[in-house]
Amino acid sequence: MARPRKIVVTVESLAEERERLRLRLAEIVKEEAEAKRAVQDAGREPLLLALERVKIPAMDKATAKSLAGAISTHGGQYLIDHLPKLPEA
Repeated sequence: MARPRKIVVTVESLAEERERLRLRLAEIVKEEAEAKRAVQDAGREPLLLALERVKIPAMDKATAKSLAGAISTHGGQYLIDHLPKLPEA
């Protein structure tokens, strides 16, 4: 039976390993940030598709920004749950 190879640890090999791990960690941090952005913006596409299918009365830019901000801050379901009961159109 062959004897296991003895691994020699040197300062240089440890520094190389640290640098390799630092680069991998930087990649992971970047991937995590991208994933978080994707999660935060996951509702955009369904909302835009829904908006294409309904008639929306005129509104000014400030109202549109306020509505978008409320969706961003509280989420769509919260707004639906807290809207006064309005008659169906």
